[in-house]
Amino acid sequence: MINRYLIIIVSSILLFIGCNKSKNEQHAICAAIDSFYAAEPIGNYRFANQRFLSSELVALLQKSSIIQRTDSARLKALGSSDKPLMIEGDIFTSLLEGSTSHSIEGISIHQNKCNSKINSYLHALITVKFCNQQYDNYTWRDTVEMIHEKGSWKIHNIRYTKGAGPQPTLQKTLHEFLKMEITQSIE
Repeated sequence: MINRYLIIIVSSILLFIGCNKSKNEQHAICAAIDSFYAAEPIGNYRFANQRFLSSELVALLQKSSIIQRTDSARLKALGSSDKPLMIEGDIFTSLLEGSTSHSIEGISIHQNKCNSKINSYLHALITVKFCNQQYDNYTWRDTVEMIHEKGSWKIHNIRYTKGAGPQPTLQKTLHEFLKMEITQSIE
């Protein structure tokens, strides 16, 4: 009988600790999302605060920035009036014009165990409702994917609202942009 009570007490304590950890993680995620989107400049991803972005996403953004500068310099050297390869608009939301406000509607945290780079890591999906007041209070929802990297939550990808852009996610957009550079350099 005592063992049964002991099991119930230990289970309750572990459940309480687990809930508190989850609440702490959710709070950290909300703080990161709020800080990033409150300060993120509309239209120029190069000025985004990289401390809120995963190392993989930062690397993709840096490669994209190099391609833009290189292509611009190439066209300038040729005296061409052609438009250089570039990523336009706010790539951190579905709407190219960006958002004027946001709110977090849901957070789902998962423990991923299989990844080629990391054996086990925390992964979160956050539903964020965006609004752009300059476009008749247009609202939409994107899913922000975050990973727990180097002790804090980082934006790793953004799943755009279905049909809102040429690609379904931020990372796919960047990968396709990098492919454009390769295609153009071959021609």
